Amino acid sequence: MSILDNIIFAFWFFLPAGLANMFPIFAAHAPVLRRWDYPLDCNRTFRNRRIFGAHKTWRGLIVGILIGALTALVQSQPMMLGVLLGLGAVLGDAAKSFFKRQRDIPSGESWPIFDQLDYILGGIALSFWYWPLGAEQYLLVIAVYFVLHLLTSAIGYLLGLKQKII
Repeated sequence: MSILDNIIFAFWFFLPAGLANMFPIFAAHAPVLRRWDYPLDCNRTFRNRRIFGAHKTWRGLIVGILIGALTALVQSQPMMLGVLLGLGAVLGDAAKSFFKRQRDIPSGESWPIFDQLDYILGGIALSFWYWPLGAEQYLLVIAVYFVLHLLTSAIGYLLGLKQKII
């Protein structure tokens, strides 16, 4: 396979996680989904700090899993792979939020590198057990989606969906 073929594979394979990471932002603006706007951590704390914060919601978790599964089905990939990629992406983002809260980094404040890698590492961690890839393929997934995250963040900022570029 050429490098271009490998990059296309990395993009296509991990697309359910990429979309699962992005769609909770859009779901937050859907009135029909407002009733699921409840914090994933149920407002609990750890060491006197919120576990995940108010922006990690059950709505985001459910939407992330559904988008991952639907994307995999449209791609003719196993639905279970999409579920694991979507769930891993959302949980990776939540885990990063936990560490941000413990370090007193405010919600919405940038945490470079971690903000770009959280969903990627989460998606890889959960999908690995179902559909393992080679080290080179994982490195390409990380590189492709790291760059795509930066681009989509910039586009989200320009569209007014995000308050900061990174």
